[in-house]
Amino acid sequence: MNIEEILGKSPSKACALLEEYYKEKGDISKQDTSSFNREQAQKLCDLLLKESEKENVRVDNIRVILRLMANISDHDEAVLQLLSVDSLSSSLMILFQAIEKFLTNQLPEDEMSAVEARIKDGWEKLFTNFLITIHSLCERVEGKQIFGEKFIPACVRVVKEKGYDVFVRRHAAECINQMIKHSKENKNVLLQESHLMNQLAESLISSGDFTLQANITEVLFRLLSWSNMSDSTLKSVFSCFEDLSDKIVVIFKKIKGDDTFVDCIRSFVMEMNEQISEEKRTVYSIKTSEMNMGSFTCFPEWVDFGTKSMSCFIPQPDDETKDVVDFEYTNIRTLRLSYKQQKLILQLFNEIAGFEGCYDATKDDQVIGISMTKESLQLIKKNISGLISVCREKNKQKEDLLNQPPIPEGIVGDTPNSRKVSITAIPLRTSGSASTPPTDEMKQTVKEVSIQAQQPQEKNESVQKKEASEKTSDVKDKKEKKDEKEPSLRSRAKSLSSEKKEKPQSSKKRAATTSKKKTKSVEIAPQVTEIPEITTKIGDLLEQVVTSPIPEIEKQRDDTSSVANNDRVSDWENIFDRPLLGFSDAFSTATTSTTVSNSVLDDLDTMSHDTERSPLVPRRLFEEPSEIDTTFGGFNLDDTNMELEKTPVKAKKKGTKRKKEDALDDDDDFSSEVAAMMSTIIKKQQEKKNRKIEAIKQACAEKIKKMINDTKKNRLKEREALATCYKQSVLEIEESQMRLAKKMRATYTKFQQDMASYAQKHQELDARRKTEHELHKERLSLLKTKDLTECSLLEKKVKEEIAKTNKEMDSVMRPSETSDKEKQLRALIVQLFK
Repeated sequence: MNIEEILGKSPSKACALLEEYYKEKGDISKQDTSSFNREQAQKLCDLLLKESEKENVRVDNIRVILRLMANISDHDEAVLQLLSVDSLSSSLMILFQAIEKFLTNQLPEDEMSAVEARIKDGWEKLFTNFLITIHSLCERVEGKQIFGEKFIPACVRVVKEKGYDVFVRRHAAECINQMIKHSKENKNVLLQESHLMNQLAESLISSGDFTLQANITEVLFRLLSWSNMSDSTLKSVFSCFEDLSDKIVVIFKKIKGDDTFVDCIRSFVMEMNEQISEEKRTVYSIKTSEMNMGSFTCFPEWVDFGTKSMSCFIPQPDDETKDVVDFEYTNIRTLRLSYKQQKLILQLFNEIAGFEGCYDATKDDQVIGISMTKESLQLIKKNISGLISVCREKNKQKEDLLNQPPIPEGIVGDTPNSRKVSITAIPLRTSGSASTPPTDEMKQTVKEVSIQAQQPQEKNESVQKKEASEKTSDVKDKKEKKDEKEPSLRSRAKSLSSEKKEKPQSSKKRAATTSKKKTKSVEIAPQVTEIPEITTKIGDLLEQVVTSPIPEIEKQRDDTSSVANNDRVSDWENIFDRPLLGFSDAFSTATTSTTVSNSVLDDLDTMSHDTERSPLVPRRLFEEPSEIDTTFGGFNLDDTNMELEKTPVKAKKKGTKRKKEDALDDDDDFSSEVAAMMSTIIKKQQEKKNRKIEAIKQACAEKIKKMINDTKKNRLKEREALATCYKQSVLEIEESQMRLAKKMRATYTKFQQDMASYAQKHQELDARRKTEHELHKERLSLLKTKDLTECSLLEKKVKEEIAKTNKEMDSVMRPSETSDKEKQLRALIVQLFK
């Protein structure tokens, strides 16, 4: 499936397919992006926008989308199609704001739980990938134009914020530097807002990393040299240095933009750090001459010590290009000063990326030696040791939170609450200084463990002496008569002895491989198992195999710092804080948690390939003539035709009684000789069978011992796999619970807001109803008064008309001769009064 088909799927399906695509093919080649057009670029931006706007952002989905964008930026035609999409900048800014909001709302590291610390670490790594993607897109002029105005102020916020990881701040400064290169518009963005430049200058003091200081210095130099600022303006930029601002301006003006630009940047940063007071200073630089990292030798001029790591600028093996290599304090196992060799010597827990073939952290004889002068060693001992101890304590507490796994049921170990976190400083010991000796309580603890381990060894020695005496007697019998099948038994014994010799070597290899992995040492809960009784001697042999001491344990006890556990031990104080891996712990797992499967017992019957019956079943002899064992010396007496020559008998003479008795005596002597010979043969053959049975028993015991060890290893692997699966499921459940809790909290907050708004609306409507009711009453009263006035006026008018009519009637002489007008008036009056 190609990129076009993947981007056409739904967001979640597309992200899953991208993961599978990268697992199968790795990074995208130029051929894969040959058909990448603007429509696909629009789909990619929409995919990023949908994933960023989700209520619960999935870090893995965002990471794989950013990886695809970073791969596209390596190909000219494809990146132009991507940069032509209008929604690219807005989609990336929405993602930036989501990451920034999440990281700024986190609790302090000392108040975090293990799950919250893991989640924050994942988001910080996502932020680093995001900044790397922005950096790669800004290598194009079109990218600088698109991202400069929005992302430069945002990256300045990241550089200024102390709560972000040092490496995140470093990548943000590199993004700013990339965006202002050869871009007049982006430089004006910073120059027009002077507070952004002041924030960058303030970050020089609190950066805690030399590379971050160098990147900020490069940004300021590009801006200030391009705009030709005056000394007063420069002084205002570096006003955060207070009384030192004049000196900083003088040092800054020494930077030249020619071939010595890198050296000028270093000299400025080093002189600036020298001017800062010891209370505020976070970066130290030490002059060096040579570095030996295992089999790799390089020549760095300086080693810089920051708040999180010590770094140097060296090339990688088989590559001439130099790059910054960081040695994080939490990855340093031991660190000491050797005045005799004039070196700073350290050992790591894990290899540095790119140097795996030169330096193996699991081997104690491989070290990293940095050559320097005695004055530099004195400076490290005087000033930098305190900085390393404080920073290592802080970083180790954070890593302990990240490395705290939930303990599954059935495994007894150190819980996160009871786990002892070693927060001691890196031991900066000289070659002549001695380590702190253990206390009496510690010695007593080790002595008790060693006494418990010696008890099964003493039992073993007594059993081995008995077997040795039996073997010497068997050897004498074997010398008398050699069998054709004896060489096969000897070769089998040699193979078993060679297997015994190879076991310590394999254990060393296992120890070397296990030291590379950061796994906590756990103790398996005992399980009571019953071993079926085969015979008395086989039962004793099984008990001897199970309870016999393992020779690798003593070596593991000596190498506990690198094999037995994950605690980073560098001195006597830390060695006895962790749980010891003693014989009692080792044998508790060996004696109680090992089960002998039926297949092991079935193999006992098939061990002997040259006998039909199991060698463990006792043979019964002489019960029936057909069951007599007549094999001896490689041949079977039953299959051998033995022709006995008859004794010549002279012609008998009748009446000679003496001759008959002599003949009978000769027959009796012959039968007794045959019987004696048969009994001797059978006895020797039985002794041989017994010796063979003993040899097979011993071989069976060795095989059982080997199978028990294999079973133990398989059980441990299964338990580790179950523990890992359990940890992952618990993490997923915790994340889902956190998401559900946040969702419920948001829903409840929204519900409360809706209820408050509804109550306010109800109050407003009720008040409005009351006012309308009052107005209605007033209108009714007004209408009543209006009707009364109108009625009174009408009545007055009617009365006037009546009076007028009466006057007219009086004026009429003859009532019978009324006119039509009078009739109308009368009808009108009648209607009115009706």
